[in-house]
Amino acid sequence: MYLMYYVQQCLDFFLDMRVAVLAVILVATVVDQFDPGDVDVALVMAMTFNGVLMQLIKDWMNMEASIRAVCRVKC
Repeated sequence: MYLMYYVQQCLDFFLDMRVAVLAVILVATVVDQFDPGDVDVALVMAMTFNGVLMQLIKDWMNMEASIRAVCRVKC
């Protein structure tokens, strides 16, 4: 159980870093071309996507662990 928690925390960290890099690239490339409100909406959408992706990965890992537990009991 500890290993699964550790892997989830590592995935969270790497996904957060990916979104941080994406946000920096986004701001650096579009800040002069679009309105500040549009850039803000793009940043909020990127952060929302990160949250949804993290929840999807956590749910997938929990489902996989549950399926393994059922398989161990059944087999």
